[in-house]
Amino acid sequence: MFGKIKKMFLFFWKKRVFPNSQGTIEDSELSVDQVNAKIRDKLKTRQNFIVLSRYETYFSFLKNLGLWKNFQILSTEDSIVLRGSNIRPLVINENNEKVIIFCHGVTNNQWSLFYCVHLVLQLGYQVVIYDARNHGISGKSYTTLGKVEAYDLEDIVNWTKKYCQPQQIGLYGFSMGAATLLFWLSLFQNQHSEVKFLICEAPFDNFSAQFKRLTGAKANSWRRLIAERFLKHALPTSQKLEDINPLSALPDKLSLKLLLLHGTADITISWKASYNIWEHFQKNPVNQPYINCYFFIGADHGEVPFIGDALVGKLRWIGSKHQKSEFSTFTELLVTFLKKNF
Repeated sequence: MFGKIKKMFLFFWKKRVFPNSQGTIEDSELSVDQVNAKIRDKLKTRQNFIVLSRYETYFSFLKNLGLWKNFQILSTEDSIVLRGSNIRPLVINENNEKVIIFCHGVTNNQWSLFYCVHLVLQLGYQVVIYDARNHGISGKSYTTLGKVEAYDLEDIVNWTKKYCQPQQIGLYGFSMGAATLLFWLSLFQNQHSEVKFLICEAPFDNFSAQFKRLTGAKANSWRRLIAERFLKHALPTSQKLEDINPLSALPDKLSLKLLLLHGTADITISWKASYNIWEHFQKNPVNQPYINCYFFIGADHGEVPFIGDALVGKLRWIGSKHQKSEFSTFTELLVTFLKKNF
């Protein structure tokens, strides 16, 4: 019995799904050295090698040219300080007046999506990245896994509209960040004509159901109680697990483009979560032109961009039938989506 408990705790520790969120939050701006350190943490994936110097040089160069502006705002919900960065590209083209806002996952920070940030900057888009509450250098608070964070995202959207004055805005979220986008969609999708799309990488549909999967399909109530106590200790949240349910909050009708991305080897959040979200919107035929869902064969949690570019031809599109994607890589898919919808 105790062996099973030990294995369960070891699983969480290895996957870093719920590490302790009570660490000190530094009240300082990000330096280039800090950024480079975060990039080093992402140096390798299981099946791809990232050329570190490429990202270090690029971000350092933007910083030195003054194309990188740090900012902080107070959340309208509870005056928590949210800190982030607005980065302008070197490239001068028609995309310069368009901004993509990135939302990171739980236990990560604003630089965890550096691969995608680098990609869209090279295409000429502006970028806004920020630390979610209780993460990075933003203020300490309860983590609600997307519910309150959706209101924080709305504050970031409003800041972006005021200070960047973009023609169009796009949103990209990973894991908790993707769930944040879905909660935001249910609340604010019709309030900003500038926002054109959401890209959700590895979102969860129902956190309670997801947590049950993490602790085993046949987990008894005692084991679940232990797991929930562990969750409470590792990641304090003011929400009941049953309340963290983006799927139940989704509107019946989409007015924004929604792109779902998920790895088939994701053991943290099952690919079925993205399928369930896609299936929800498919019930209304009006939504069909607005939503697409792609699966990346062999990609684990957080590996979609890397594995999607390293293993050519591993995308599968979910349309009227499960079929091979017309795109060969993650980059090809993302670039085409942006050109078409942005």
